[in-house]
Parts: sequence; C-alpha cells; structure tokens
Amino acid sequence: MSNLIGFMLYFRKYRKIYERAIQSVQKEIEEYFGDTGEDFIHYIRGRVKTGESITDKASKKKYDDVFEQMDDVAGVRVVCHNESDIEQVAAFIRMRYRGSIKEDKAIKKDRGY
Repeated sequence: MSNLIGFMLYFRKYRKIYERAIQSVQKEIEEYFGDTGEDFIHYIRGRVKTGESITDKASKKKYDDVFEQMDDVAGVRVVCHNESDIEQVAAFIRMRYRGSIKEDKAIKKDRGY
C-alpha cells in the first residue's frame, strides 16, 4: 500500500475522465440497443468509486501496488429484462470493449444476473 497517496492524487486528477467514460459507455449501449427496436435492457448503471471506497479497499486487501492491483475504479452494470437477452447484450459489450472487461458476470444466475 506504499503508493496509495500517489494513486489518490492520480484519481483526484482523472476522476472526471472516468465519469465521462462511464457516461459514454452507458450512452453507447443504450443507443445501440435502442436502435435495434428491441427492448433488451431493463437498466444500465455506471459508477466510479469514491476516494473513500478506494482507500477502504486498498487497506482491506492490503495491496502492495495500488496502481497495478486496483482494477475496478469504474464499472458498468447492464441488467436485461429477459435471461434470453443476456448473451446478445454481453456479446456486444465483449466485442466493443475487448480488453477493457475485468470480469464478465454474464449469466451468473446464482448472483441474480
């Protein structure tokens, strides 16, 4: 956790960029599936961690290198109306954001999505 202060300075400087990126991703998904005329998506939620939650997580996990290990500063959750729509939405996200997905929780029935 030696570089937590440096990470927090970085985060404060670039937080708005993370927020704009999340908004952009949400809008792109909404527009793409809105243009299909199908009602696949129940809701989309995006979030950028707070400084407090970053500090709490880094302390709890005892990160040695926050820059390398903190990999969920921002995220988007897409919830579909029907289970049968999940794979189509997940395929679009995988294709469009290849390399940006930390954890693919598509079709995790035991977790409710």
